[in-house]
Amino acid sequence: MQSGICCIFGAGDYFGDESIPAGAFVIAADGGLAACRQQNITPAVIIGDFDSLGYEVQGDNVILLPKIKDDTDSLAAVKCAFEKGYRIFLFYGCTGGRLSHTLANLQTLTYIAKRGGIGFLVDKEEVATATCKGLNFDSSASGFLSVFAAEGASTVTLSGLQYEAQSLALTADFPLGVSNAFIGKKACITVEEGCAHILFETQNLKTIIKELLK
Repeated sequence: MQSGICCIFGAGDYFGDESIPAGAFVIAADGGLAACRQQNITPAVIIGDFDSLGYEVQGDNVILLPKIKDDTDSLAAVKCAFEKGYRIFLFYGCTGGRLSHTLANLQTLTYIAKRGGIGFLVDKEEVATATCKGLNFDSSASGFLSVFAAEGASTVTLSGLQYEAQSLALTADFPLGVSNAFIGKKACITVEEGCAHILFETQNLKTIIKELLK
Protein backbone atom coordinates (compact mmCIF):
# COMPACT_ATOMS: atom_id res chain seq x y z
CA MET A 1 0.00 0.00 0.00
CA GLN A 2 1.23 3.47 -0.83
CA SER A 3 2.01 5.67 2.16
CA GLY A 4 1.44 8.87 0.19
CA ILE A 5 -1.52 10.92 -0.93
CA CYS A 6 -3.58 11.00 -4.08
CA CYS A 7 -4.82 14.47 -5.09
CA ILE A 8 -7.87 14.51 -7.35
CA PHE A 9 -8.67 17.68 -9.30
CA GLY A 10 -12.28 18.12 -10.41
CA ALA A 11 -14.23 20.57 -12.54
CA GLY A 12 -15.69 22.57 -9.65
CA ASP A 13 -14.60 25.71 -7.80
CA TYR A 14 -11.00 26.67 -6.99
CA PHE A 15 -9.77 29.22 -4.50
CA GLY A 16 -6.09 29.71 -5.36
CA ASP A 17 -4.68 28.01 -2.27
CA GLU A 18 -4.68 24.35 -3.32
CA SER A 19 -1.75 22.61 -1.65
CA ILE A 20 -0.20 19.46 -3.09
CA PRO A 21 1.98 17.48 -0.66
CA ALA A 22 5.42 16.55 -1.95
CA GLY A 23 5.33 13.36 -3.96
CA ALA A 24 1.54 13.24 -4.20
CA PHE A 25 -0.05 11.21 -6.98
CA VAL A 26 -2.19 13.63 -8.99
CA ILE A 27 -5.25 12.67 -11.02
CA ALA A 28 -7.14 15.14 -13.18
CA ALA A 29 -10.79 14.13 -13.38
CA ASP A 30 -12.29 15.49 -16.61
CA GLY A 31 -12.50 19.31 -16.33
CA GLY A 32 -9.97 19.20 -13.51
CA LEU A 33 -7.32 19.04 -16.23
CA ALA A 34 -7.95 22.70 -17.04
CA ALA A 35 -7.26 23.65 -13.41
CA CYS A 36 -4.09 21.56 -13.41
CA ARG A 37 -2.84 23.31 -16.52
CA GLN A 38 -3.64 26.73 -15.06
CA GLN A 39 -1.58 25.85 -11.99
CA ASN A 40 1.26 24.22 -13.98
CA ILE A 41 0.52 20.82 -12.45
CA THR A 42 1.24 17.71 -14.51
CA PRO A 43 -1.18 14.94 -13.52
CA ALA A 44 0.02 11.36 -13.45
CA VAL A 45 -3.38 10.24 -14.76
CA ILE A 46 -6.12 12.05 -16.70
CA ILE A 47 -9.51 10.35 -16.46
CA GLY A 48 -13.03 11.15 -17.60
CA ASP A 49 -15.57 11.22 -20.39
CA PHE A 50 -14.48 14.84 -20.97
CA ASP A 51 -17.94 16.34 -21.12
CA SER A 52 -16.85 19.02 -18.63
CA LEU A 53 -13.53 19.68 -20.34
CA GLY A 54 -15.22 19.99 -23.72
CA TYR A 55 -12.72 18.00 -25.76
CA GLU A 56 -11.10 14.58 -25.62
CA VAL A 57 -7.51 14.19 -24.46
CA GLN A 58 -5.09 11.62 -25.77
CA GLY A 59 -1.96 10.17 -24.26
CA ASP A 60 -0.50 7.16 -22.47
CA ASN A 61 -1.74 8.48 -19.13
CA VAL A 62 -5.33 9.09 -20.30
CA ILE A 63 -8.23 6.85 -19.26
CA LEU A 64 -11.23 7.60 -21.46
CA LEU A 65 -14.54 6.76 -19.82
CA PRO A 66 -17.82 6.16 -21.64
CA LYS A 67 -20.34 8.99 -21.42
CA ILE A 68 -23.03 6.58 -20.21
CA LYS A 69 -21.69 5.07 -17.00
CA ASP A 70 -22.48 4.42 -13.34
CA ASP A 71 -19.32 5.95 -11.79
CA THR A 72 -18.77 9.68 -11.63
CA ASP A 73 -15.40 10.85 -12.92
CA SER A 74 -14.30 11.45 -9.32
CA LEU A 75 -15.27 7.95 -8.24
CA ALA A 76 -13.50 6.47 -11.26
CA ALA A 77 -10.41 8.42 -10.20
CA VAL A 78 -10.68 7.00 -6.68
CA LYS A 79 -10.96 3.46 -8.00
CA CYS A 80 -7.89 4.03 -10.17
CA ALA A 81 -5.91 5.25 -7.15
CA PHE A 82 -7.15 2.38 -4.99
CA GLU A 83 -5.77 -0.05 -7.56
CA LYS A 84 -2.39 1.64 -7.20
CA GLY A 85 -2.52 1.31 -3.41
CA TYR A 86 -3.48 4.83 -2.36
CA ARG A 87 -5.78 5.22 0.63
CA ILE A 88 -5.49 8.95 1.49
CA PHE A 89 -7.20 11.42 -0.84
CA LEU A 90 -7.39 15.18 -1.23
CA PHE A 91 -10.16 16.45 -3.50
CA TYR A 92 -9.76 19.90 -5.07
CA GLY A 93 -12.30 21.54 -7.35
CA CYS A 94 -14.89 18.98 -6.26
CA THR A 95 -17.37 21.39 -4.66
CA GLY A 96 -19.37 24.24 -6.13
CA GLY A 97 -21.05 24.18 -9.51
CA ARG A 98 -23.90 21.68 -9.54
CA LEU A 99 -25.04 20.80 -6.01
CA SER A 100 -25.68 17.23 -7.17
CA HIS A 101 -21.97 16.85 -7.96
CA THR A 102 -20.97 18.09 -4.51
CA LEU A 103 -23.37 15.61 -2.92
CA ALA A 104 -22.00 12.84 -5.14
CA ASN A 105 -18.49 13.67 -3.92
CA LEU A 106 -19.66 13.55 -0.29
CA GLN A 107 -20.96 10.06 -1.02
CA THR A 108 -17.59 9.23 -2.58
CA LEU A 109 -15.97 10.10 0.76
CA THR A 110 -18.20 7.47 2.36
CA TYR A 111 -17.21 4.98 -0.35
CA ILE A 112 -13.56 5.56 0.55
CA ALA A 113 -14.15 5.29 4.31
CA LYS A 114 -16.01 1.99 4.00
CA ARG A 115 -13.03 0.54 2.15
CA GLY A 116 -10.42 1.50 4.70
CA GLY A 117 -9.28 4.85 3.32
CA ILE A 118 -9.93 8.48 4.09
CA GLY A 119 -10.68 11.39 1.78
CA PHE A 120 -10.88 15.13 2.31
CA LEU A 121 -13.17 17.29 0.20
CA VAL A 122 -11.61 20.75 0.30
CA ASP A 123 -13.77 23.84 -0.02
CA LYS A 124 -12.84 27.48 0.62
CA GLU A 125 -13.78 27.62 4.30
CA GLU A 126 -14.36 24.00 5.29
CA VAL A 127 -13.15 20.48 4.65
CA ALA A 128 -15.43 17.44 4.69
CA THR A 129 -14.32 13.90 5.40
CA ALA A 130 -15.99 10.59 6.18
CA THR A 131 -14.87 7.94 8.62
CA CYS A 132 -16.13 4.66 10.03
CA LYS A 133 -13.51 4.81 12.79
CA GLY A 134 -12.95 8.36 13.97
CA LEU A 135 -10.63 11.34 13.76
CA ASN A 136 -8.29 13.03 16.24
CA PHE A 137 -7.28 16.70 16.40
CA ASP A 138 -4.42 18.15 18.42
CA SER A 139 -4.81 21.13 20.75
CA SER A 140 -3.92 23.61 17.98
CA ALA A 141 -7.18 22.89 16.13
CA SER A 142 -9.50 25.89 15.94
CA GLY A 143 -12.88 26.97 14.69
CA PHE A 144 -16.07 25.02 14.19
CA LEU A 145 -16.59 21.31 13.68
CA SER A 146 -19.73 19.42 12.69
CA VAL A 147 -20.53 15.72 12.66
CA PHE A 148 -23.35 14.12 10.66
CA ALA A 149 -24.52 10.59 9.96
CA ALA A 150 -23.11 9.63 6.58
CA GLU A 151 -25.60 6.78 6.29
CA GLY A 152 -28.99 6.18 7.88
CA ALA A 153 -27.62 6.37 11.42
CA SER A 154 -24.34 6.39 13.29
CA THR A 155 -23.22 6.45 16.91
CA VAL A 156 -20.34 8.71 17.93
CA THR A 157 -18.51 9.85 21.03
CA LEU A 158 -17.19 13.42 21.11
CA SER A 159 -14.50 14.53 23.55
CA GLY A 160 -12.36 17.65 23.96
CA LEU A 161 -14.94 19.84 22.21
CA GLN A 162 -17.30 22.55 23.42
CA TYR A 163 -20.13 20.03 23.38
CA GLU A 164 -19.08 16.55 24.46
CA ALA A 165 -21.21 13.45 24.15
CA GLN A 166 -20.99 9.75 24.90
CA SER A 167 -22.47 7.29 22.40
CA LEU A 168 -24.49 10.00 20.67
CA ALA A 169 -27.01 8.69 18.14
CA LEU A 170 -26.96 10.66 14.88
CA THR A 171 -29.51 10.16 12.13
CA ALA A 172 -29.68 11.37 8.55
CA ASP A 173 -32.91 13.31 9.17
CA PHE A 174 -31.83 15.47 12.13
CA PRO A 175 -28.69 17.72 12.10
CA LEU A 176 -27.89 17.30 15.80
CA GLY A 177 -24.12 17.44 15.30
CA VAL A 178 -23.86 20.81 13.56
CA SER A 179 -21.65 23.68 14.83
CA ASN A 180 -19.59 22.20 17.62
CA ALA A 181 -16.29 23.95 18.35
CA PHE A 182 -12.67 23.34 19.31
CA ILE A 183 -11.66 24.71 22.74
CA GLY A 184 -7.86 24.40 22.74
CA LYS A 185 -7.81 20.76 23.84
CA LYS A 186 -7.03 17.54 22.03
CA ALA A 187 -10.30 16.55 20.44
CA CYS A 188 -11.46 13.10 19.47
CA ILE A 189 -14.42 11.94 17.40
CA THR A 190 -14.90 8.19 17.77
CA VAL A 191 -17.34 6.42 15.49
CA GLU A 192 -18.75 3.46 17.37
CA GLU A 193 -21.31 2.41 14.79
CA GLY A 194 -21.97 3.33 11.19
CA CYS A 195 -20.11 6.02 9.28
CA ALA A 196 -19.94 9.77 9.92
CA HIS A 197 -19.23 12.89 7.93
CA ILE A 198 -16.98 15.33 9.78
CA LEU A 199 -16.61 18.93 8.64
CA PHE A 200 -13.98 21.27 10.03
CA GLU A 201 -12.36 24.56 9.06
CA THR A 202 -9.73 24.39 6.33
CA GLN A 203 -6.83 25.75 8.40
CA ASN A 204 -6.78 22.46 10.35
CA LEU A 205 -6.19 20.23 7.33
CA LYS A 206 -2.39 20.39 7.16
CA THR A 207 -2.02 19.11 10.71
CA ILE A 208 -4.40 16.24 10.04
CA ILE A 209 -2.51 15.23 6.89
CA LYS A 210 0.81 15.42 8.71
CA GLU A 211 -0.46 13.05 11.39
CA LEU A 212 -1.84 10.60 8.81
CA LEU A 213 1.51 10.41 7.02
CA LYS A 214 3.53 9.56 10.14
